[in-house]
Formats: sequence, C-alpha cells, structure tokens
Amino acid sequence: MSGLRPVICTVEGRISTKAQRIKRFRERALDDWKNELHAKYTKLEEKCNCYVSGFLTSHPDIKNRPIIINPEDEYGTKRFVCTTIRRTLVPYPELHDCQKCAEFVARFVNYEPLANDVATEELTTVIASPSQTLSWAIGDCFEMSTLLVSLLRGANFDTYVVAGLAPLWIRQQDQTHMQCSFKERSTSDSSNPCIEISINDDNFQQRISSVKGNLKNSLGLHSWVLVKPSTTHDLSNNRALFIETSTGVIYPVNKSPYTQLYCLWSDENYWVNVDDESGMIDVDLDNRQRWIAMFPAKTPGIPPIPPRSWVNSFEIPKERFKRRYPNGMRSITLDKAKIEFFGSGVDAQGLQARVTFYEDVERTILHECTEIFEPNSRVDYMIRRVRAPGKMKFEELFSQKNRFAIKEVEETGGVQRGLTFYSQIRSDGLLERVEELGLFTEYFEDRSDCLSRRKIFLAKTSSDEKKHKNVEYLDLGTCLGMADVVQIEDYFGPLNDKTSRQSCILSRLFQLNKGDIITNFSCEHEVIQQSEVNDCSAELQLLQKKAIKEVKVIQNEINEIRQLMYLQQTSKNLTFPTQKVVIVQPDVQNVKDNAENGDERIDYLAPYLMQVDSKMPLSKVAARSVRDACLRGFKERLIERGNIMQARLDKAKRELFASQETYQAKRGRTLQEKNAFEKLCSDQTFKIKVLETRISLHEQNAISKFKALESMLDSDDRLKSLH
Repeated sequence: MSGLRPVICTVEGRISTKAQRIKRFRERALDDWKNELHAKYTKLEEKCNCYVSGFLTSHPDIKNRPIIINPEDEYGTKRFVCTTIRRTLVPYPELHDCQKCAEFVARFVNYEPLANDVATEELTTVIASPSQTLSWAIGDCFEMSTLLVSLLRGANFDTYVVAGLAPLWIRQQDQTHMQCSFKERSTSDSSNPCIEISINDDNFQQRISSVKGNLKNSLGLHSWVLVKPSTTHDLSNNRALFIETSTGVIYPVNKSPYTQLYCLWSDENYWVNVDDESGMIDVDLDNRQRWIAMFPAKTPGIPPIPPRSWVNSFEIPKERFKRRYPNGMRSITLDKAKIEFFGSGVDAQGLQARVTFYEDVERTILHECTEIFEPNSRVDYMIRRVRAPGKMKFEELFSQKNRFAIKEVEETGGVQRGLTFYSQIRSDGLLERVEELGLFTEYFEDRSDCLSRRKIFLAKTSSDEKKHKNVEYLDLGTCLGMADVVQIEDYFGPLNDKTSRQSCILSRLFQLNKGDIITNFSCEHEVIQQSEVNDCSAELQLLQKKAIKEVKVIQNEINEIRQLMYLQQTSKNLTFPTQKVVIVQPDVQNVKDNAENGDERIDYLAPYLMQVDSKMPLSKVAARSVRDACLRGFKERLIERGNIMQARLDKAKRELFASQETYQAKRGRTLQEKNAFEKLCSDQTFKIKVLETRISLHEQNAISKFKALESMLDSDDRLKSLH
C-alpha cells in the first residue's frame, strides 16, 4: 500500500472521471456507424503509422523515454497524436486573441486532473478529440491543450502541445497564490469601454521556494501549450510563452513553474527532448542536440508531414459561446480574493463578473467588492460598481450611452457624493457635481457664458418659517424629500472662443432668501461689486430664473437616473436596452407598384379576380375561393423567399468550410497566402452573419405580413359577401 500514489484532486474537489466518460461513450457508440468509420485508417495514416514505428525502432533511446505517440481516441482507435489537432477558425474575433482564447478554454471546459500523473513510457492512454472535449465541456490537461492549440493554430498562432513535469499546485488548478488586476480596453465602440480582469502568477517563485526539498516529490505529469513568435503574431518582447490551459495564465518561458519538457507536437511535426536531464527549459526546436524532429523536411521516402487530422470540423454554437461557462457561472479563488464569472444573460442585473477582495488569507473580512456589467445590458448603462465598506466608499461607472451623460458616481462616508459627467456630449457643459450637506457645487467647461462653477445653498424646508417669494423648492429624490434653494452663486472663467458675454464678470450671487443679486466685476487690477436689492433689473431676473431652471433640470436628471438604478436592482423582468439594426419593412398596404405609379398600391386580389367575373358581385363561395387562393399564394412566396435565403446561407457555410479544409491541407504557406486566407474567412463570416440576420428578420416579419394581408382582405369591399 505504501507504493500507491494518492488520488489527485483539484482545489474544488474534482477528480478524474475520464474512464467512466469514455466507457459510457463507447457503450453508446457500439451500434453507431461512426464507430466503424473511425476504426479504419486511411492510406496516409497507415503509411504514417509505419513510419512512426520505424522511427521509434531506429531510435531505441527515444522509445524508452516518457513520450506519447499513439493514444486512443474516444472511440478506442489508436491515433497518431499530431492528427488529433484540428485547425479551426471560429467566427468570434475574441478567440483570435491568444490570451482571450486561453481564458475561454480554461473557463469553458471543466478541468480534471490526470488519473495517473506518473511519467511512464506511455504518458496517457486516451486523448479525446477537440470536438468531443467541447461537447463534454470536461477534459484533462492533454485534451484542453489539444483544444487550445486547434483554436490558436486556426488563428495562425505558432502553438504546440507540451508534455512534461509541473508542480502539484499547477495540476490541482490551485490559484490561491495568484493576484488579479483590472484594465480598461478600448473597443471599436468608443462609448462602451471594456473592463477586463487579468490574473497573474508573479509570485510562483515564492511558492516554489516554500516547497524547498519537497519540490521533486510534488512534480507530476502535465500538459500545457507553447506559443512561439511568428510573422503573423508578435508576442510580448518577441519571446516564446507558456500557457497553462487549466487556468489560462500565461508565463514567459524563462520564468515558468514548469521544470522539465519531455516532448511537444503540433499538427505539422513531433519533437522529442533528448536532453531533459539538464534541468534547463529550452524551446529552440532547431537545436539538434536537444530536440529530435520525427519528420525531417523534404526527405525522400519519408512523409513530409503527418496526415490530415481525423477529427471532424467543429464549431462553438453561439448560445454556448455567450454563456461561456458550463453552468453559466464560474468561481475562482485567488490570494485574498475571489472572482465570480457570469455568462451572458445569466444574471438578471446584467452582471458579467464580481471580484471580492479580502483583508485576510482565509477570506473572511471583506475589503472591497467590484462588479463588472455587460455593455448595454442595463437601462442605466452602468459598467462597473465598487463597494468598500471599510472605507465607506461607493463608486459607479457608466458608459457614454446613458442619456444623462453621467460618467461616474462616487460616495464617501455617506456625507459627500461626487458625480462626474461626459461634458463633451452635454449641452450645458456640466463636468462635475459635488453634493455635501446643505451645499451642491457644480463645475462646467466650454460654456458660451463662461460659467465655470456654481454653488447651490440649501436649507431644510419648514412650513412654519416665512420665506421670501424667490425661494424655490428643490426635489432631492425619493427618501430625501424637498429642500429650499436659498442662494445660487455663479463663478465665471476667462473669456474663450465660445463666449457671448461682453463684460468681464467674476461672480454673481443670487440671494433668493433676501431677494438680492450681487455681481462682482473685474476692471484691470480692481474688483468692483454691484448690488441690486429687491427691485432688480429685468435682465438679472431672467438670469436668476435661468439659473434656477438649470439647477432643477440637473437635479431632475439625477433623480431619474437614481430611479432607473433602483428599478434595475429590484426588477427581475426589466427590459434591457439592446443596440439593434432597424430595417424598415414596407407595410402591405403601403407597398408601391412601381416608380411611375408611386401612388398606386399593389392589388393582391387582381390575379385571382381575373379567374372569375370581377365585374359582377362575387358570391360567397367565389369570394371565399379568391381569398383562400390569395393567402395561399402569398404564403408560398414567403416560404420560397425563406428557402432562397437558407440556401444561400448553406452555400456560404460550405464555401467557408471548404476554404478551411483547403488551407489546412496545404503546407508551407507564405505570409501573403495566410493574409489572403484571413481576409477570405473574415468576409465569409460577415456574409454568414448577414444572411442569418436576414433569415431571422424574415421569420419574425412573415407572420405579421400574413396577418396584415388577412386584415386587408377582410376590409376589401370586393369580398364583402363573406361577411
């Protein structure tokens, strides 16, 4: 019993269930015709298998090393490991980015540790295809690495599946020593900034040093991905990178937790490390003293490359891509932090991620909570919210699309609240507003009247107190009640290009509780004060009314956005705003015949009335026949139009798949050919999306058009005998 290794499980308690999955799959596939098809090799596969056997026989030192050559697929057929990689270009631009694609695979697929992580002559016995891994949404390190390499190679990244040794915390998917940070990424839509969460493992060397002498005992078999710089993709500092597929974390090759490389492969070749005892991580595949390639280039009698992948082309359905996580949610525990990810449409408030920071390692004392929302998923267009109970701090960030152009709300200690606005898209130039007890201060920029700052002095409303007639009420919103505006003080900046003010006014004070207006002028180096009591001029009275109106308008906007935020938080069935392309469909009754007779409407009954005597009043039977024939013909035309669009969509998909097949079958591609292929795939993907949108709109509008025609026929006088 002492020789048995303990069962490896992740920090979430997940163990390997691969044997049970494979067993159930093969039992169901016994009578499947695909099983017989997969059991047969093509001529190229047979030739490749013979060459691989001869290569291993001629290199006995390699044969006895811990490498993986011919694992079984999910059907039980032995496959050369290079042919399990299937280059696939998915129509999601986000997955054409190396880090984004790695994070997607790590969070979409549930990671399971290897049942046996001891480095033997045959590292693993079964590797499922990338398509099956996606279908299960479960996989071990080899299957997740194969899936990630398939996606990245489809996006023209130079990637490889690596097999070697890794520490225990890597194999357990333990991220409790990692940190996370936020960064704002600009998008094509400048009004919608994208806030990303990045996880880094900068302290892994401290983790290694803490293990000390037990590091060797904690090492075990693992697989990850190597990404090398290429002509199409420049990596950071033009250096190769390792991607840990179980977490999506990226490491530089010279600063990674991996200690030994046994072998690596792609869909083009297979390399064996013959100098892995040196303890040095070297990924220079041209170094013949360290790496031996199984398929030398252009050697007579030797297959130049492995055969084409036996894996069928696969795709990620749009619905599953939006959900991103197998159950719609994913939780990750970090160092003094916890991240919760939510798929699109899973959370009623539009929540995309929640990051909670703690004061202690045990994660019991809350420090700060940051919530990130999907763009355009909320009626208030909030994109981030930060709450720090210990500091009594509360922040909210909004995109430019909210109709009040509010940018950020920050509340501190419950005694002060600051609001920042997108001043460039507001007509009043409001930049910032600071609310304190009894005082509101507003800051402006680029106004025609050069107003730069405004102070609003408030007092508690009292019905017993006698007020001046100029005192105005200000509604502070729900739960806050009303307040009296007793003074408004405006400050003006220097003249600018937009100014319409001729005199150089420094400030103007409206004392509403006294009925006074005090204006300060600047004359060279002297400040002159002018006061008007009670009987103010009509011009100043208008300025006072304008200032009061602006104060109330801004306050009403703030009250309204508070109401929207409250509704967003309390309502589960709130309709979220979505940005849709509006295509105006002509109404059946307003369709024009042609350009020459633009005022004449199409007469849908005309072709069918020609079959009867339309000059005579139609009998009930004839009217019924004409009506049914008209509706039947219109329905057939709608169906025919839908079939035409569907045929075009199927053709576009076939062309895209054929292009991918041709491109993947061709080796030795030039940069010009790669760029041309990327442009072709981009154009075809756009065409497919347009056709899918048109089909969806046609399906939605077909029913309404049919009902509109029925209503029009029911009101037609020529069919009045039906009623």
